[in-house]
Amino acid sequence: MAIIGRIRKRAGIAVAVIAIAILSFVFSDIFTKNTSAPNNIGTIDSVEITRNEFEEMSQNIETNMKQQYQSESLNPEQSYTVRQQAYQELLNEKLLTSEYEKIGITVGKEELNDMFFGNFIHQMVIQNFSDPQTGNYNKQAIAQYIAQFDKLPAEEQASWKNFEKYVKKSRLQEKYEKLLAKSMYMPKAIAAHLSTVYDKTTNSRYTILPFAAIADNTIKIEESDYKKYYAEHKNEFKLNETMRDVEFVKFSIVPSPEDIKAINDSVYSTFEQFKVTPSYEIAGFVSSVSDQYYDSNYYKREQFEQIIPDSILSRAKIGEFISPFQNGGNWVMAKLTSMQARPDSIRFSRILILNSNAGGEIKRNQEAAAKLKDSVYSIVSKDAAGFENNVAKYSDDPEAKKNMGDSGWLLDGQLQSDLYNLINTTPISGVFVYEIPNELGYMLIKVTGKTSPVSKLQLATIVMEIRPSEKTVNEIRDNANNFLGASSNMADFTQAAQKQNLNILTSQLREMDYQLNGTPYAREIVRWAFNKETKKGDVAPEIYELTDMFLVVGVKDIKEKGILPLDQVKPYIENMVRMEKKAEILMKKAETLIASEKTLDAIALKENTAVDTAANVSFGDPYFVQAGPEMRVIGTLAAATKTGIQKPIKGYNGIYIVNVDSMGKRATKEDPQMIQQSFEMRNMQKTSQLRLPLQVLQEKAKVKNNFSFFY
Repeated sequence: MAIIGRIRKRAGIAVAVIAIAILSFVFSDIFTKNTSAPNNIGTIDSVEITRNEFEEMSQNIETNMKQQYQSESLNPEQSYTVRQQAYQELLNEKLLTSEYEKIGITVGKEELNDMFFGNFIHQMVIQNFSDPQTGNYNKQAIAQYIAQFDKLPAEEQASWKNFEKYVKKSRLQEKYEKLLAKSMYMPKAIAAHLSTVYDKTTNSRYTILPFAAIADNTIKIEESDYKKYYAEHKNEFKLNETMRDVEFVKFSIVPSPEDIKAINDSVYSTFEQFKVTPSYEIAGFVSSVSDQYYDSNYYKREQFEQIIPDSILSRAKIGEFISPFQNGGNWVMAKLTSMQARPDSIRFSRILILNSNAGGEIKRNQEAAAKLKDSVYSIVSKDAAGFENNVAKYSDDPEAKKNMGDSGWLLDGQLQSDLYNLINTTPISGVFVYEIPNELGYMLIKVTGKTSPVSKLQLATIVMEIRPSEKTVNEIRDNANNFLGASSNMADFTQAAQKQNLNILTSQLREMDYQLNGTPYAREIVRWAFNKETKKGDVAPEIYELTDMFLVVGVKDIKEKGILPLDQVKPYIENMVRMEKKAEILMKKAETLIASEKTLDAIALKENTAVDTAANVSFGDPYFVQAGPEMRVIGTLAAATKTGIQKPIKGYNGIYIVNVDSMGKRATKEDPQMIQQSFEMRNMQKTSQLRLPLQVLQEKAKVKNNFSFFY
């Protein structure tokens, strides 16, 4: 069980068969009603991502995420992220499997066996199956586990197969990564040449004719200028997936001044009632008026910091009230009800004695259960050391034979407070009887462990959110609907926003996105934007209600996969085209200045620009001193064969006029072998985790993504 527990933490648990069956039924119902619906989540070069394998992958990822967040459920954003990740992992798996088959990469049975029992144990296996005390890998423990594999429960068998599959997948990926990295090689001759180029340094002075010196409104851009720039930079405008440019107006749902006054009045009225509420009614009162249920657990002082700052809490004494104060979007008030020294964790052994009220196979009545409890208590209270020997004999816990009644370490707050308090006040090896609520039976408990006690507080806390009234929400909704009514298309949308002085927000969407810029989860908006029926210029036919806001959304532009046409990139390249025009003007000016003025100082004086120095510049430098990554300047200096003023250089900031004062060499010449090793390391980084290779494979494959039909 310890082995399988570690597998679950790393590789997820097996597929929930019932959940998949239910989902299959739901999907079959969808397809019955809509015959045009796809029967898979996607295809990659005719290879399907089936619904079953997608749901299996989603279940595994969801289980891991719940363990990571220590939560029994996920919010909509997390649930969608699970499905996103499942799709991407299956897409990557299909792409890589195809590549493995083409080039003959495999992991055979002998190699897989060697990763568990041979001389080259896989790192994931070592991490999961090493002795936590010694750190040594235990081959015998796994061998024994495998020997009884056929006798294991189906769930454990599936978990092991999942882990085995994960290890195999990891080894295949390692081989592919190394093959790609080794396929790129720098010959010795090139490394030697680079060593020579890197060795050269220049000391120079330079001045810049900045682009900013020419006012933008003096530059007239012709259509031919756009076409020229577009033709020279076409591949920079290539999209690997279809995108949507959307515009939206946000109607924030916030309380009105009348709402705030009503909330304030309610807060102080509640506090007055709070102060006169008897202690035995505190829990019920808090739960009835607070936005958070009463919590009877004890916490360390610092754990209250987010809701009650220590500057306030530290002044409170037991039995005192903390007056209402505002914390973000909430009013908070509290009463310090208790302070105790309590362990953070406890551990115990238990014998569970149930009666027929518990259901199942338990037939004994309450009287019989009470007699059995008394009889067993008589035995274990006299021999606490032998408590565990009686667990399997008497306990109704179906796991009793496996866990011997051991609870494992439990955190303060994981047990109901009355039981935790009893354990806290019982010494180690002490035994007591706990009556299970709702007359279901008894637990005989032996305390087996406690961590050192620390000071903890119990607070009765009332949190009252500062929220808008229903009347205010309806008014804001009406405003959004009125705006929508005036926006039959994007032209009307823009006009209505300008008329009402509303801010138009923008967002660029991919098909699998789940939110717009600055919004919470909004997957339905993305699905609408990518619907085949949605055209450029359309406005969504309904307002969308998200957390704390209503949105009215329209599609400004649709950008298809591939190289974008000129009319779609014009707004983005206008500034670059203008810079090119400025560069042409300044380049001619620089050539004239060099021809007429002869010296750099004379040029700078005439143009009223500064002269800066650049010492020991080498071809291997990532930056040209304080000017930044001006690679054209660095390259020109590396290629310079004589001192003096060089030809003008177009940079990012302007036109550079550079005077090389002297040339030299580095103090230490870079070893060609080190250059080769550095190149190899960069290749390893590029192929690590296969991010870039997978991007290339996906671009070249014929991928049909049906994900948005379902989610």
